[in-house]
Amino acid sequence: MREFQFWVDTMKYMTLVAFAYFFFGSSWLNAELIRIDNQALAKITAQAGIELDLDVQATIDSVAYHDADGYTGEGKSGGIAGVLALQGLRIGGREADLTQALIRSDAPFSASDLARIHDVLIEADADEGVKINIGQIGDATGNGVDIVVQNLLLGNESDMAGALIIEDISNFITDPAVEQINRQFGFQLTTPDDGFDTPGGNFIPFQAQVVTTGAATSLPPDLSIPITDSLFGIGTVGNMTINAAFTLHMKKLAWVDDGGEFGFSDVLIYKGVDTTGDGLDDQIGSARLTNLSVKTVEHTTSQGLPVQALHLENVDFQADISISSIYVGDPSQSLGALHIKSLDTSGTQIWVYGH
Repeated sequence: MREFQFWVDTMKYMTLVAFAYFFFGSSWLNAELIRIDNQALAKITAQAGIELDLDVQATIDSVAYHDADGYTGEGKSGGIAGVLALQGLRIGGREADLTQALIRSDAPFSASDLARIHDVLIEADADEGVKINIGQIGDATGNGVDIVVQNLLLGNESDMAGALIIEDISNFITDPAVEQINRQFGFQLTTPDDGFDTPGGNFIPFQAQVVTTGAATSLPPDLSIPITDSLFGIGTVGNMTINAAFTLHMKKLAWVDDGGEFGFSDVLIYKGVDTTGDGLDDQIGSARLTNLSVKTVEHTTSQGLPVQALHLENVDFQADISISSIYVGDPSQSLGALHIKSLDTSGTQIWVYGH
């Protein structure tokens, strides 16, 4: 019996020795660690990116900017403190129209009224920065994201300036919306096939790219995402450079005050594309923000004073904008339609600094 116990103890000991040698003494584990730089890391981590589907409902009680000393211009040393605020911010996705009663209520959206934002792809690259592609904002019927701001405060905190409604923000461009634009303005526009076999329209993806200093200054002309419309390549890189391409339709954009309403119906922000070379736009493409550089700089004011400023350089936005109806009061009573062709703000610069 003692001999058997000795044999068992010996086997346990030998097993532990072999185990320890395998994990702590073998040559493959004692190999020298190799440093991985950003470029190599980008190739082996998060290769597929992050993909999200979001069904959203959100409320924010208040977003407010307070000016503690109020107006101080033209010889005034100080004024009365004022506020710029959005109160009662509500985000959802209601299929039916938003009535004025719902806008004023504490809960304009039911629990099932969710804003649909699907096929969100986020990729991070050491050279090309962060890329965001949103495939679907809203559903394939044109029901999009609704935003309600119940109170606008402009200066006086006790006086409401009105409410704001943005109804059905979507990147699904319906065939009826395109037909209406063509009929009103004499166009022959179509939407590119989104590849989803969606009846009644097509999704046009929202794209964005953000690159910081130190990344490559010459990028490929697209986001390496298989879509029909791609971003321009980035040129000179500031502290942060932003590119974006998008097509958005809004069923309504309106200001509401004391039961009255002023607004725009069927607003489309896009960029017409001439695919045939005949000089006429025949396809709805993406509006573009190209090479917007954002950085902090030393700036000299018009009075010759040196200040620290946030510099938005090269605010290059190019778009066409279609508004099918402008109305006052009843949305069904149109004052007319408006089309803005080839809006181009390239070369625009903005400095933001304290007063």
